[in-house]
Order: sequence, then C-alpha cells, then structure tokens
Amino acid sequence: MVSQERRKFPRVKDEGLSLKLRLDDFDSITHTMNISSSGVYCKLDK
Repeated sequence: MVSQERRKFPRVKDEGLSLKLRLDDFDSITHTMNISSSGVYCKLDK
C-alpha cells in the first residue's frame, strides 16, 4: 500500500550541489540528494 504524498511543496531531485562542512577536526563534503522549500537532504560519505 502506497501512502498519499502530504508535502505542500514537492522535493526536487538534485545531485549537483556539494557542501563542505568543517568543524574543529571534522572536515567532509556532502552531496545533495534533494531540495525542498524547508531544507536540503544530503548524503555524507564517511
């Protein structure tokens, strides 16, 4: 059974945006999976 989409605004699939995160001794690059009006979903490679 597939549930009905409840989002008011759709997510847009976008794998072309990368973000570099740096905090103290943590340094990594994320890759976006999708973008919505409320945020960005990213994948972080360990």
